[in-house]
Amino acid sequence: MAGFTPGRLPALAVGFAVALGQCAAAQAPAPDASIVAPVLVEPVREKTLHPSAVAFGKVQSRPADLASVTAPHDGIIGKVYVRTGQSVTRDEPIAQLMVAAAAEEIYQKAKTAADFAKAKLERLRYLWSKKVVTRDTLDQAEIAYKNAQAALTAQRKIGAQESQETIEAPISGTVTAVAVSEGDRIQQNAKIIALSPSNVRAVLLGVEAEDIGSLRTGMTAKLTPAFAPGTSYSGKITGVNAAIDPSTRLVDVLVELDTSPGLLPIGSYMRGEIMLDPARGLAVPREAILYDKKGSYVFVEKDGVARRLRVNPGAEADDIVLVRGPLKAGDEVVVQGNYELTDGMKIKKVSRAVR
Repeated sequence: MAGFTPGRLPALAVGFAVALGQCAAAQAPAPDASIVAPVLVEPVREKTLHPSAVAFGKVQSRPADLASVTAPHDGIIGKVYVRTGQSVTRDEPIAQLMVAAAAEEIYQKAKTAADFAKAKLERLRYLWSKKVVTRDTLDQAEIAYKNAQAALTAQRKIGAQESQETIEAPISGTVTAVAVSEGDRIQQNAKIIALSPSNVRAVLLGVEAEDIGSLRTGMTAKLTPAFAPGTSYSGKITGVNAAIDPSTRLVDVLVELDTSPGLLPIGSYMRGEIMLDPARGLAVPREAILYDKKGSYVFVEKDGVARRLRVNPGAEADDIVLVRGPLKAGDEVVVQGNYELTDGMKIKKVSRAVR
């Protein structure tokens, strides 16, 4: 191939790339000077906003108010009188526990020990009256009798002397869980049911992780039942979880109500609006902010021309957003007609009625 020099290849490639770039620049569309886009603008203002975070959750009891009913001794569940979601009153029967052989044996041992200690004490009292035993021996017998009697009393308190025992609700409330079924063998202190008190006073909200940095205990929240949007309750944040719930991908926030909501059912869905700390800065209407792959931006009117400026949105309230960027108070941002604009396009400000 005559005239070809391998060393000239890089120079040829650079020249070809420059030519392509010039061609592309020549083909890039420029704003049509004959087009004047009518737009509606609003001035940038310095404002203090009172933002809020919206979250959804369910009614529940405060953790400190939950009651767990446990088995007083080993046994077999004979009957279960309640179901999950059922309302119960204090001292209402919730289950029947059949005493296990082992529990009955423990009671019999305690009774035998108490009877033996009593008989021994009575004998030693007689002997002491005859000056046969010392006072120290009698004192030890009295201590042994008191200990044996206390052990027997403890067994009687848990109903170990009965062949069957009725377990009663310790408080009035709603059954939130039933952990046993009829015929189950259970050990002492095993959970039978869980109860939530009638005066429900808490809501567990699921908040987006990005909002957690703005939350703290003590913040006020307005809570509205999903089934009664005309009713609302006020409360305060008492706890913010430090981890994301893997099932919801949200962070749990506990809000305690200022007053009891009455007959609000456990598990009722609630909408929560948490009042965040006030924030001050340059504010623009939400409709002024547009988005692309690089982020958010606004169009500002400069001498009849639309100029695109990058901004970082912040706190928001009532469709007003605080932004950071190359703006100043008094600049006019385009709020209608901005979707059709390109940087450098001529624009004409019009009133809302004309637009």
